[in-house]
Amino acid sequence: MSRIVISLSGEGRGHAARTLSLLEMLDGHRVLALVPDKIRQWFERETASFSELQICRLPSLSFQYRSSGKLSYTKSWMVAAPFIAKLSNNLAKLREWVSGFGPELAIADFEPLLPRLASRLSIPLLSLDHQHFLHSIDPAALPRQIRRKVVFLRPSVKLFCPTADRHLVSSFYRYPQRSGTDRYQQIGVLLRKGMGRMPSQVGEHILVYTRRSQAAASWLPTVANASRSVLVYGCGESAKSANIDFRPIDGEQFLVDLSSCKALITTAGNQLVGEALNLGKPVLAIPEKGNFEQQINGYFLAQSGMGQTLAVENVSNKTLRNFLERLAEFRKNIAFYSGSGNACVLKSIHQMLGLATAADAKAHIVSSQKIQQVHQ
Repeated sequence: MSRIVISLSGEGRGHAARTLSLLEMLDGHRVLALVPDKIRQWFERETASFSELQICRLPSLSFQYRSSGKLSYTKSWMVAAPFIAKLSNNLAKLREWVSGFGPELAIADFEPLLPRLASRLSIPLLSLDHQHFLHSIDPAALPRQIRRKVVFLRPSVKLFCPTADRHLVSSFYRYPQRSGTDRYQQIGVLLRKGMGRMPSQVGEHILVYTRRSQAAASWLPTVANASRSVLVYGCGESAKSANIDFRPIDGEQFLVDLSSCKALITTAGNQLVGEALNLGKPVLAIPEKGNFEQQINGYFLAQSGMGQTLAVENVSNKTLRNFLERLAEFRKNIAFYSGSGNACVLKSIHQMLGLATAADAKAHIVSSQKIQQVHQ
C-alpha cells in the first residue's frame, strides 16, 4: 500500500470529477487529499465510502466574473494577490500535514501549492489536468482569433505548476503539439467506474449543466422553447417551471440523467464534454464569455463532428433547432469515439511509484555506504 497526496482546483466540476475517478483507481492506497473549502463539504459526501482517504483543507484560487457572467481576468488576478502574499505561510502549514503523511507520490490537478511543496520535499510529482494543453498546443492549429489568447494564457499555466516529473494532459480531443513539449502526454478524460456499467439510452429530455445561473440566463429560455423536457443542473434547486426541471447537484443522479438524455447543452468544460461523448451523447457547447479555454474546447468539439459550439449571443430558436436536427449525424460520428484516459493514468502512477521506490532504495544504499565509511 503506497501513500499518495493529491490536490485539486476548486474551480469547476471537471477537476472534482477527475479526482473522484482518480480515487477509484487508487483503491488500495492511502491517500491524502488537499481540497479547497469551496467544494470540501461536497467532496466529503462524495468520498464517504473511501476508507483510506484523509482530507485536508487547501487554500485556493478562484475565477472572478462580472455581473453579466463574463469571466474577468483582471478581477481574478486582483483576488489572487492576497493568495500570493500568503503563499509562504500556506506552504508552511501544508508542509506539516504532508510531511507527517509521508507520501511517495504527489498528483496535482491545476493547483499551485502542492507542486511547490513536492519540489521542496523531493516528492515525485505527476501533473494531471486539462489546462496544460494551453502550454503544449501548437497555436498554428487554431483559428487566428484564438491564437493570441493561447499565447496570453500560456505563462499562467506554468505559474500553477512550475515543474513536474511527468505531465498528463486529459482531453476529449487530440491536438497538435508544438516542438519541445514531447513530455506532455495527451490522454482521454477520466471516467468513473459507474459510467462503464451505466446503460446509455436516448430519452426525451435535454440535459443542461452550467456553473453559474447568470451565465445561462440569456439562453436557457430559448432551450426551454426547443424541447418538451429540460433538466437543469448548476442553477440551484428551484420549483419546476413549465418544462424546465431545476435539480440540485447530485453526482449519481446527474450521471443517470446524462446517460438517458438525447443531448447535452453545457458550457464547454473539457471533462463533462468527454463524459457525454463516451456515453454517446451529442453536445452543444456554449462557452462562458471571456473563457478562452472553453472557446478552444468548443472549437475542437465542432471540428470533431460530434457536436456544435455557439457563442452566447448566437443562441436562438433557429440555431438550437439546427443543432437538434443534426443529432443523428452527431451520434453517427460519436460511434467511433473512444476517449478514456484511465489506463494511461494508472500506468503512469505505477511507473512513478516504481521510480519512487527505486530512488528510495538508491538513497538507502548511499546512506548505508556513508555509515560504513564513518565506521571504517
